[in-house]
Amino acid sequence: KFKPKGKCSHGGSFDSTQDDEPTGGINKDKLKSVHGHLHYQAASMAYKATVNILKQLQQDIGDDSFALFLTLKKNLNSLIISIDTSRSIGNYIDLAKDISINIVNQYGQLEFAPHNYILISFNSHYAKIIINSRKPNDLTNAIQELNSCENYASALGGMYYSSLIEGLIQSEYSSVIYTFTDSSASDSY
Repeated sequence: KFKPKGKCSHGGSFDSTQDDEPTGGINKDKLKSVHGHLHYQAASMAYKATVNILKQLQQDIGDDSFALFLTLKKNLNSLIISIDTSRSIGNYIDLAKDISINIVNQYGQLEFAPHNYILISFNSHYAKIIINSRKPNDLTNAIQELNSCENYASALGGMYYSSLIEGLIQSEYSSVIYTFTDSSASDSY
């Protein structure tokens, strides 16, 4: 077998690279192995090195990002609202906006509020992110400004699945997507 330069060996009688530089290694199979007396020292060194790397990462990216990286933060999900803005939904757009704003307000009051708030607009031709913000008020304002009756009306339906994908790309794990549309998906897979 070939051992990359500078790589330690596993050690022990089954290690065909134990005589290649660097020689030796700590066989981790049994405490009674040739280097078994060094297992605890090796584990301690590995632990200390891991702690040092994590401390450096925390200093580099900051406490909030580090807690998010380790999934220690409470708000590890996203609230995604996807609204069809094609001409055909014009009679229902105000209702969709009112319900959406109510949803945002309800989520904003939770102890485990979402990490971010996302609005996606879609019609029969495209799906696009309107806003991705950490502030629920930004989402509410964007919903209020959303216009229906874009000049796209199609019997084929809307870009529903594309809007889901756009939301999933931007979202955290365990997220919720609310979609408002009056037609079937034109971009089914």
